[in-house]
Amino acid sequence: MDLFKWVGRVLVALSFIFIFFLLWQVDWSEIAKHAKLSWIFTFAIATAIYIYAIYLLSYNWNAIVQKISDKTFSKDVMYVYLETVVYKYIPGNIFHFAGRHKLEKSLSISRKTIIYANSMEILFQLFSAVLLSLFMYIFIDEKLLTSYKEYLQIFIYLSIALFFFAVLSFYKKHGLKVEIKNKALFLAKILINYILFLVLSGAVLALILNLFYDASKIYELFFIVIFINTVAWLAGYITPGSPGGIGVRETIILMPLLSLNLDKDVVLLSVILQRVVMIFSELLLYLFAKIQLNRSHK
Repeated sequence: MDLFKWVGRVLVALSFIFIFFLLWQVDWSEIAKHAKLSWIFTFAIATAIYIYAIYLLSYNWNAIVQKISDKTFSKDVMYVYLETVVYKYIPGNIFHFAGRHKLEKSLSISRKTIIYANSMEILFQLFSAVLLSLFMYIFIDEKLLTSYKEYLQIFIYLSIALFFFAVLSFYKKHGLKVEIKNKALFLAKILINYILFLVLSGAVLALILNLFYDASKIYELFFIVIFINTVAWLAGYITPGSPGGIGVRETIILMPLLSLNLDKDVVLLSVILQRVVMIFSELLLYLFAKIQLNRSHK
């Protein structure tokens, strides 16, 4: 396990070095020419989109907890989830999961239920990312990603293998002890929400790219942007020691996009702005959740 952590840290370090190297070469005067007041409106829309995307994750986790417990809880379950989203940056995803255990005291939700719900979330997020990647891969023009086609295929195959390994681990640890009413409908609904989260996350990047390119160009590249963003999200999610996938996701998005003959400075800035929108949205949700939790505990 320590080996995986060190490999993850090395990957994160190399990713940051790569990004800083590109940032050093950016012609900021050229970027400034594109800046307009309308950017504020675009960033507001992008933030609203990502806030809704995170809301879908909190809705799913709340639904999973309630189904497993066969009980109805207050919205504090969702608020705790929203509060812990930013914990993944200090220093990794583990704190995002661990922070939810405060519900053991506040709502008397069992530790077993929380662990089971966390495990289900991981499985479904992995599955939705692999499924969406495969689906998007069918629709994209393979000629546009010739340079990275083999690497992307290998990554997808490895992700599929990882998913089945995770399923086996989950079954070995938890078995199928929990009975869920209307299981098929419920699982289909949360799967759709997880897929929608990934699509909306990619749409934020497409929206930011639209600041620099015509809408027709972005429409042409939309499936590719969603595909690359999903693969990058998955890579950042499974890389140990990568807080919120920072560095890893950005690097994996950058390399294929740069092969599409897009302006290097524009692509780099767009990827960084996507991360800024994500962090800003998560901080807003953190503050909102804190306020709501304080009110409910008075």
